[in-house]
Amino acid sequence: PLSTTIETDPPGAMVMQVLKGAIDVEAHGNRQRMEPGHLMFLRDSEPHGVLAHEDTVLLLSIFLHRK
Repeated sequence: PLSTTIETDPPGAMVMQVLKGAIDVEAHGNRQRMEPGHLMFLRDSEPHGVLAHEDTVLLLSIFLHRK
């Protein structure tokens, strides 16, 4: 079964990498399927949604603003 879509507004730019599983990501006005090895860059505070199709492991790198 598909999991619930998660919508978020991160506190900085981020890179998302799928390590295991499969997800759909809605961002930049598009929906894209991501599988192991795929990377996506999201601009600073880019709203996005994630829908997991199976158990999935993601590596998220968030670039926070430092003062």
